[in-house]
Formats: sequence, C-alpha cells, structure tokens
Amino acid sequence: MFLVTCSSSSDCEPESDIKLFVYRNEIEGPVRHPDFTCQKKFEQGLWFVSCNGTVSKEAIVDFDKIGCRLHLKNQTEKEFFEKVIPKDVFLCGSSAVCKMKCTEEDQDRYFSDQKTCAVFHRCVNGTRYSSPCPATTFFSTKDCTCSHTEDMINRGSCNANGTRLKSDKEPLSCVYHSG
Repeated sequence: MFLVTCSSSSDCEPESDIKLFVYRNEIEGPVRHPDFTCQKKFEQGLWFVSCNGTVSKEAIVDFDKIGCRLHLKNQTEKEFFEKVIPKDVFLCGSSAVCKMKCTEEDQDRYFSDQKTCAVFHRCVNGTRYSSPCPATTFFSTKDCTCSHTEDMINRGSCNANGTRLKSDKEPLSCVYHSG
C-alpha cells in the first residue's frame, strides 16, 4: 500500500472533494480502489480540501503519473488546481530503495526534489513523504514553500520545463516556520 496525501484551496466552492487520477500514456484515468477520505472547510474566504488515504500496489502498476485536483463546478480552472507527481518520484516516496533517506537530523525538514521542481519531500518520523506543488508553482527551499515558477526560473533554480538546475542560491533543505 502507498500513502497518498493531497490538498488544495480555491475561492470557488468545490462541487465535491478531490479527484484522484493517473495518467497512462498521457491519457487520464481513475485510480482503482483507493481508500481515500477528505475533509472540506471554509476559512478566511477560501475553501480548503485535504484528502488522505492509501492506494494498492496493483492500482498503480502501469501508470506514468499520479495526480489529484479539486472537482470544481467551473471546470475551466481544472488545470490550475491539478497536482501531478511522476511515477518514479511517487514510488520513491514510498520505497526503501530511494537514494534519499530520512535520518534523525532530517526530521520535519523539507527537501526539494533533485529532478522535478514541482515536487517537494518532507521527513516525518523516519518516513519520506512526497507532495506536488500547485500548478504554476515550483518548490523553493529558500522560501520553504511553493513559489511562482517565474521566481524560480529567474533565480536559476529551475528551467521553464520544471527541471531542477544546480543552484547555489537554494539550500538543500529547509524548516517551515508559520507566522
């Protein structure tokens, strides 16, 4: 089983919760038999939806990417709320064969993905969790958040295709401080 977490926000009320899907050869399809629960709340003028659950190994064997998005009444905004993680990043986030290990010193730290700018990782209790940034953003360890793609491209940290570039302007990891 693989743990899946996805959250999003919008000023439009979601029609339902978050849709979980996979891409096979660039064609979107449903995830088979997910065990997924979502919570929806309205706060400070925005709708927040957060979903957690598990997906079986059999359900993800032959996909290229896994993603999630808010199911909005206005589907013209669909791509803006879509979050997608490539298969190798998703599987690595749930596998013991990955190069990135969560050590004692890494606990509660955020790491940028070494290949894909739109993905970040977090170490919690010895487990690495991988998450996508919202559309039009890339993860920045300098800001410890998902930042606008243009900012990350201008810093020389990512290219326009979302590939992470070697940059001394971005630390390897960060710790998020709210407020």
